[in-house]
Amino acid sequence: MQRSNGSILIGAVLVLLGIFFLGQMNNWWSYDWIDLVAFWPLLIVAIGLRLLLPAGLAFDLIVIGLLIAAVWAQTLVPPKPEPERRWFGNIFHQSDSTEKTELKGPGISGAGQLRFFTTAAAGTLNLKSLDQFNNRLYTAQLSRSSFQQSDQRDGDTAITELKPKHSAIFGLHRLDYDLALTPKIPIELTLDAGASKTNLDLSDIQLTKLDMDAGATSSVIRLGTKSTRQRLILDIGASSLQLHVPKDAGLKITYDSGLSSNNFAEAGLNQSSDTYTTTDYDQANVLIEIELDGGASSINLERY
Repeated sequence: MQRSNGSILIGAVLVLLGIFFLGQMNNWWSYDWIDLVAFWPLLIVAIGLRLLLPAGLAFDLIVIGLLIAAVWAQTLVPPKPEPERRWFGNIFHQSDSTEKTELKGPGISGAGQLRFFTTAAAGTLNLKSLDQFNNRLYTAQLSRSSFQQSDQRDGDTAITELKPKHSAIFGLHRLDYDLALTPKIPIELTLDAGASKTNLDLSDIQLTKLDMDAGATSSVIRLGTKSTRQRLILDIGASSLQLHVPKDAGLKITYDSGLSSNNFAEAGLNQSSDTYTTTDYDQANVLIEIELDGGASSINLERY
């Protein structure tokens, strides 16, 4: 039976994606998913070629060649000049020297808890704790000033929302920012990470809940023992995720794996169906529950 040119193209793309995901999950190579976003103009090129060239096998081969060339070209691009290096909390971070706009949150007086909503979209987000002498709810250093800031109170609950004024579509509005939250009151954090790289050092924050939606991104999350009960809801797509969890905390991970790889068994967790737990979970003074919904992901757990 003769196959159509369209089925040949789809089949070839699926084979390439399968090989790519297999290599990523088995550490044959390492690739930041966010880098693929830089090749969105190839869609315009493909559409233009489709209008200029007659449909057929030659066109399909051109499109496949462009996809291969894009990924290969990324590996050949020389690295950018070495940026400034520093420690951000407990996470090593490299930051550009671009001047940033500073936002200061309201004072903590009268607040018993904080609900914090933020959108990272495309770029880099670094989060840590404010120092104990700072009496604000938060501070932020932003790479651009077009940002919406909303601070409200509902009884003793402070509610803050930070988000870009414009959508970060195709990298046209990249947002890089450093965020610091108060360590003095319990915090519920909702984060739309989009296609950003996120470094979340939550070890000195009284985190009660983290709800994070991440797409094509790489994330590092470091948890602590400042709150006795912590719940994380992580919806991650084509991502790489590093989790750092204290050894003396009881840990339960519910994992809807998709096409993901993890090292939970090697880290000492016991598996029952789609749930992984530490042996002493019920007896631990600090309980951390993580609900993971992962697509084509690579997840690494480290107990420290």
